[in-house]
Amino acid sequence: WLRNTYAYALADLGRTDEADKVMARATGDDGVSQRINRSEMLVTAGAHAEALRVLDTVETKTATPFGLMWVASNRICALSATPADPRIAPDLASLRDGWKDNPAALAQALICLGRDDEAAAHYIRRLEDPALRGEALEAFRKTKPPPAQSDYARAFLARRDAILARPDVLAVQGSYGRVVTAPLSGTYWGDL
Repeated sequence: WLRNTYAYALADLGRTDEADKVMARATGDDGVSQRINRSEMLVTAGAHAEALRVLDTVETKTATPFGLMWVASNRICALSATPADPRIAPDLASLRDGWKDNPAALAQALICLGRDDEAAAHYIRRLEDPALRGEALEAFRKTKPPPAQSDYARAFLARRDAILARPDVLAVQGSYGRVVTAPLSGTYWGDL
């Protein structure tokens, strides 16, 4: 996990090739979580074909339902430039069916596909569920962006921020919490 965190720090600095090498070493023989995280880093860097290749190496028999949701979500994001790709529909159906196993994975997929209305409704549903509210509120933390961001990451975060700023979403969010701004960097999790 130390290599995992180090790789994300390198990616935030724009050292994506070095970050990928570190993350590749972190996967070892059966690093399911690190393979999933590596695919997410590659998607964020705009290396979608390589992300798909890494996703094909995830041992799905040993992955948790939570992890399988990230596999589906990362694959959708890697394929989002070609929304007619036949691999998207079954992954999206799986995410919708099992959304409570990993609500953030469905949020990411919907944002990647540009399904803003559905993503907003999903945030509202999470905010209204006491068991899911805490994690949903984490998306409303405003932190400093990393020093380096890919075009893909900037576009994704702009779309996410636009969804979170919608009046219907903010009305529900305001009933349960507030937007928190911190002069710190964010983390690689907890922003969906």
